[in-house]
Amino acid sequence: MTKWQCVGCGNVQEAEARPRECRCGCRILKETETPATPAPSSPPTSSPPPSTPVAEPAATPARASGGFPAWAVALFCGMSVLVAGVSVWRFQELKGAWNALNDKTVVVEERADRLEQELADAEARRLSAETNVMRLTRKQADAENTLSTSVKSIKQLEQDLIEAKAKQTEVEAEKRRIEVKLLELEAKLATPPVVEVFTDAAPYMVIDLSGGPSASQYNVRYTSTPPGLNDDTCRTTEMWLRLIPKGSFMMGSPADELGRHPDEAYHHVTLTQPFYMGVFEVTQRQYELVMGTNPSTFKGATRPVESVSYNSLRGSVWGSQWPANDRVDESSFFGKLHTKIPFQADLPTEAQWEYACRAGMTKALNNGYDVTGRTCWRLAEVGRYDGNINDFKGGFAEHTKVGQYLPNAWGLYDMHGNVGEMCLDRYQNNLGTFAVTNPRVTSASEHRVMRGGSYFSTALICRSAYRHTQAPGFSSNQTGFRVCVLSGLP
Repeated sequence: MTKWQCVGCGNVQEAEARPRECRCGCRILKETETPATPAPSSPPTSSPPPSTPVAEPAATPARASGGFPAWAVALFCGMSVLVAGVSVWRFQELKGAWNALNDKTVVVEERADRLEQELADAEARRLSAETNVMRLTRKQADAENTLSTSVKSIKQLEQDLIEAKAKQTEVEAEKRRIEVKLLELEAKLATPPVVEVFTDAAPYMVIDLSGGPSASQYNVRYTSTPPGLNDDTCRTTEMWLRLIPKGSFMMGSPADELGRHPDEAYHHVTLTQPFYMGVFEVTQRQYELVMGTNPSTFKGATRPVESVSYNSLRGSVWGSQWPANDRVDESSFFGKLHTKIPFQADLPTEAQWEYACRAGMTKALNNGYDVTGRTCWRLAEVGRYDGNINDFKGGFAEHTKVGQYLPNAWGLYDMHGNVGEMCLDRYQNNLGTFAVTNPRVTSASEHRVMRGGSYFSTALICRSAYRHTQAPGFSSNQTGFRVCVLSGLP
């Protein structure tokens, strides 16, 4: 058995192995040392020494049991008690720290468990997110494939739509051509052949202007003989007019006519009354014999009068009210002419002008041909325009003497070119495609219609169907007019 001594309280206990703790609660024990008992010494065998006085040994200090001095044992015990007290305090402190550390360890372990759980949850969420991403990626790929297919389908549909529109355009064009053919056929069936058959009426009316502005009246005669172009009397002191029979025609232009404008509506027009139309544009000498003045820029007695306006021809008071009434201002050209002839003379309506210009023809020009472009040699046969202003027929780069080119089938000259000709009607952009009879346009526009083109115009503008517009007070050296008489039948 081994003795074990507590370093705190000094208690000694026997045990084969080192005890875990002392009964006092201390945990530190140390093994004690047992002092050996000295063996008894045997007496000497030799004879005693000579008798000499032997000195007595000096007194030794008192010793505690075990052979340590008492003060040392007391000091050791005191130190042991002090060390034991400090050790107990330190032990208690360490024990508290250990318990606190154990508590913290539990908290940390619990937190570690929570973090592990959260990490596991996060990992599960990550795996779920990756799964969702993969699923969304597949959906995106499917959507892109669907979109690509849709785009291809849309492109195909667009191509099909373009082709369908092209086919529709072709069908509409063909439909329009058929309609035009039908309208032309209807016009031919409705309109009697243009034959110069005059019963009671003479084909020509002649107004004698030789009395000038001071004449009280102008003499009027009728004849079946056309004017003699070699004598300028028909261009100066006499005003010749040609009888135009009543009838029907297709006004405007067909859809395929070169140079066509949107306002040239193709429609059937019937005129129920015959009328007289000036054989020539009113010349400067004729205007001067009525008005006493010549406003033209490019002078010439046998040239068309120009630089006139609607207001100067009919007036801006009564004359501006047509078609509400037929009155004109007394100071205007037609106002003065009315006082000297026994019937009503005026500008032609737009329908009368085109009917007289075409003279039964359906092509762009009244000689039976279509224009071929901005310049057209077929037009050069029947009128002065910007493509033949240097053709040595007078009026270099200007208008020229009336009656220099070929007339139409009714004997009217310069219906194409030379100067633009003013009409009665107010301008209306869309005349419609319905059949009309004796039309009198009642548009709200103040502008008036101009027809025929001028020496400054291209062939496209000089077509029979071309329409132009001009303010009633405006005048230019490209604007003239032609006289029309409705009530002058003999």
